[in-house]
Amino acid sequence: MTPAGGVSGTAMASLVEKLGIANDLKGRTRLYPDSQAVLVAVAAGEATIGIGLTSDKVLAAGVDLAGGLPQHIQSFTYYAAGAVSGTEHEGPASKFVAHLASPAVKTILAAKGFEPQ
Repeated sequence: MTPAGGVSGTAMASLVEKLGIANDLKGRTRLYPDSQAVLVAVAAGEATIGIGLTSDKVLAAGVDLAGGLPQHIQSFTYYAAGAVSGTEHEGPASKFVAHLASPAVKTILAAKGFEPQ
């Protein structure tokens, strides 16, 4: 597989190489430009299985998430937020960052396919 398919495609191409199954999958796999395109293909019946970002699962009707990849082969993107000290709006920025870390927001993020820490 040539990693021409966005973040997920690049990660999966690398993974199947590491697992030693890339040659076995040639001719039976297709890279899409992004996770959204993968989901659309699965929903349309053009692909039986799609691997993409779990946070994109909410973007395509008719696609159910079967589950994540096992932890030892999973690739995560971590997001961080912070407020710059000494700025004019430090108070509101700090409150916003605290809100992002709240249980309510974590629940919303989890419902959207993210795995808040």
